[in-house]
Amino acid sequence: MQQPQSQIHESPDPDNDTPATGQKQKMTGATAAREFPLREAHELVRDLMTPNPWIYWLDFLFHITLGWAAFATALYTPLFSVWQILACVVATFALYRAVIFIHELAHLKKGTFQTFRLVWNLICGIPLLIPSFTYDGVHNDHHKPDVYGTSKDGEYVPFATRKPAEMISYVLLSFALPLAFIGRFLLLTPLSYLIPPLRKFVWERASSLTIDMNYKRAENAIRNDKNWRLQEFATFLFAATDSLVCDRHVHFLSQLAAHARRACLPQPR
Repeated sequence: MQQPQSQIHESPDPDNDTPATGQKQKMTGATAAREFPLREAHELVRDLMTPNPWIYWLDFLFHITLGWAAFATALYTPLFSVWQILACVVATFALYRAVIFIHELAHLKKGTFQTFRLVWNLICGIPLLIPSFTYDGVHNDHHKPDVYGTSKDGEYVPFATRKPAEMISYVLLSFALPLAFIGRFLLLTPLSYLIPPLRKFVWERASSLTIDMNYKRAENAIRNDKNWRLQEFATFLFAATDSLVCDRHVHFLSQLAAHARRACLPQPR
């Protein structure tokens, strides 16, 4: 059986100082790259590219359960204690692992994993204010050859040509994003129902998980999440309910602290 030409290497000629051999090897490599059977290679790994529902469910449910359990532990352990710090670290990585499934949801074939998508939104995407529609249709454009690296690619920023201060600002901005998400769903969502021009602005400028602040989402930039309006409203309801619960909790704690102060004061005789 003959070896492919790309695997045959000539031994160097000590009497020849010209780079002809190197040029020939480069040409051979380029020819092999052009003739590489991509379709056949894809067929060989097709079984590896088929999503396995069991892996998706076990991986996601394990990490989302671990994440929320660690989060609850951090809330009810003494402030800055070792247990709270450990719980925060575990919650951060576990919830991040669960959140990253939004990337898988963006790539899954249309109409598949509908139950998984629903459950992911209910116990992960919506509580963390990143429903799947914020990435669906947006990330897919990132993989299109005619979009990648252009102004229509919301996940591309030419940092190599930016000033260091601007790159640092991107890192610092990540700490303010939670507040931006709260404002997006708690304030802008109900206001956009009442103000039509704001509705268009919210969709174009405040409904996409991107890193390009100038990204403008197209009207039809949606792939699987046709029910994105329902996801948006459910996220608003969760944010509103959570705000009310937190407000009452803070009010209760302030009353408890006031009673404790009065109890510690000397009583008049």
